Amino acid sequence: MESEIRFLRSAMNPPDRTRDHCVAGTIGAKTVTILRSGVGPKNASRRLAQMTKGCDSQCVLSIGCAGALAPGIKVGDIVISEKIVDGTSKNDAYYPSLDLVGTARDCCEKLDIAFHAGTTVSTAEVAANPGAKAALSEKHDA
Repeated sequence: MESEIRFLRSAMNPPDRTRDHCVAGTIGAKTVTILRSGVGPKNASRRLAQMTKGCDSQCVLSIGCAGALAPGIKVGDIVISEKIVDGTSKNDAYYPSLDLVGTARDCCEKLDIAFHAGTTVSTAEVAANPGAKAALSEKHDA
């Protein structure tokens, strides 16, 4: 969603004011590409594969608004994925770089930002009620 990446667009030099699905620019000394992929792991995978064809990326960050599955996670808290489960079909699991997870934890601690680390689940539909969230949390220990 545009609201999920607006802060990145404004941090680009020069700031990107378009609403394009894919834009490139710089943030600090890093060249970045921002891709708004759509909802769910299938859309993200398809759009990311299209974007990175012939591209030598150092890392990919997934940023988005999400509903908390676990009690105690508040609006505005950061969730750092140590394991990502594709909850749409096969329940495949993906594991991010331990270095990036450590860097994300360190940044949150240094900036005194509340964060939670653990398993996250990507689904094609919103878990819109407490029962659906509890079921996902229990099934995936998320």
